[in-house]
Amino acid sequence: MKEILKENSLNEHRQEKEYGWKSISPKKKPVKKSSEYTYAFIGVVIGLTMGILTSIFMYRDAERCNLLLEENKLLKEMLYYKEINK
Repeated sequence: MKEILKENSLNEHRQEKEYGWKSISPKKKPVKKSSEYTYAFIGVVIGLTMGILTSIFMYRDAERCNLLLEENKLLKEMLYYKEINK
């Protein structure tokens, strides 16, 4: 049985010619460093904008919750004083 090396382009050509096999994943072109930095920068910008929007909406919800808690405290005090003064 012939020994088959995996990462040899001549070997892949021989496999395709002799056995009809094709490589599972085609070789990808190397990505330039400048495009990697560009993609990383775009990802950081998108992440920051999504984080800022999320924090703004959460802050608004927290403010509403604090106002509701204050209102509940005032209502409890009003009911408590009303029961005492009866």
